Amino acid sequence: MDRDNPHERLELLDWQSMIALFEGWAERYCAHPSYFRIGGRPVCSFLNLGDFVNTYGLDGFQLIIQTARQIMQRRLGQDPFVIGVFGEATLKHCALANQTSIDGATGYGLLPEWTGPPVQHYGELIPRRAAEWAMVQRNLRVPFFPVVCAGWDATVRGEWAADLRNCRGFPWRPVVDGVNAELFGHFIDAAVAFNLAHHPDLNVVYVHAWNEWTESSAIEPSDRFGDQFLRQLQQRTRLTPLGPASNLALNGANHRNIST
Repeated sequence: MDRDNPHERLELLDWQSMIALFEGWAERYCAHPSYFRIGGRPVCSFLNLGDFVNTYGLDGFQLIIQTARQIMQRRLGQDPFVIGVFGEATLKHCALANQTSIDGATGYGLLPEWTGPPVQHYGELIPRRAAEWAMVQRNLRVPFFPVVCAGWDATVRGEWAADLRNCRGFPWRPVVDGVNAELFGHFIDAAVAFNLAHHPDLNVVYVHAWNEWTESSAIEPSDRFGDQFLRQLQQRTRLTPLGPASNLALNGANHRNIST
């Protein structure tokens, strides 16, 4: 396949390629002692759930999940913790997730309101997203793990524009302003409170993101914020052993338990 020719790119994985993917995933990554686990089970995430169902159909996606479970059970002796990742926190995605055999759900970059104004405010979005988590959990049969975003501004991916109001959609709008480390810390607190209220035994928080620089959502040290995002995490986390009983949180380079 010519990778530079979009007409030759495969949209679907054939079944042999799918099996090879899960075999390699289990052997190279899931078997590692520091691999991300929830409740002692290796995590297998599908991003995003809606696209998988649109591409393979509901029955096809169910077969993919079943195959992943069988391969990981055979190679690891453990049932994976299968997570469906939402692109948007909607009732439609909740209904779709409830028709699958996933063990939990989360979201990717759930911060801005995509059809909202071109400039949105971080401090105003945080309580809206927390309320949205509760709505999603009420309509899901599995735990929903909240995702905390460190910001959003993807304009660097597009051509320069003098006025965002004249631009249509991604990557120019929306842009989230007013981001700071203190509000990020409050965002984490809201996520922990949500977990403790709904599934305290699975206190897992996803962070968006370790290094999404082109989306202005990175917690790595930077000229703008220094290491303040990491310090907010440090204040709210504790290192835990990576054994089978660990309940790991925060995806990225480090997995940590949220403690209160």
